[in-house]
Amino acid sequence: MEQRDNDSYILFDASPRISHIDSRILNRLITKGVIINANEDEIGFLSDRDTLEEKTSDVFGKTDEPVLVTLGAKGTYLYDDNGGRIISSDKVENVVNTIGAGDTHCGGVIAGLLNGNSFAEVCKIGNNLSAQVIQQEAGSLI
Repeated sequence: MEQRDNDSYILFDASPRISHIDSRILNRLITKGVIINANEDEIGFLSDRDTLEEKTSDVFGKTDEPVLVTLGAKGTYLYDDNGGRIISSDKVENVVNTIGAGDTHCGGVIAGLLNGNSFAEVCKIGNNLSAQVIQQEAGSLI
């Protein structure tokens, strides 16, 4: 991480395994230039604050980069220079399998960023792709 180019970023997708990562490693990860992507449970391992807004504000203060928290059917909570807000998701009628939804969301975020989209737009892309994944048995869009 210390050897990366100054104009590069790291997207840290917390994942359910975050509870097994040593706090010293997490503290090294939560630094300037690291974009955090987590769900509501996972963000709690990165901040001891009480509310979602307080937690994301705390993490944003350490990274100076957008913090994305997936909220399932509600969409994604985005905290950035403009504060916190929910980027809504389209309603899904039939949830079949949620495995792969988080990874798909993260992939949509990365693809959107590489395409030059804003963070609000990439959250929407991630929301839409993960909504497609949870409506099928396989955790893939292939």
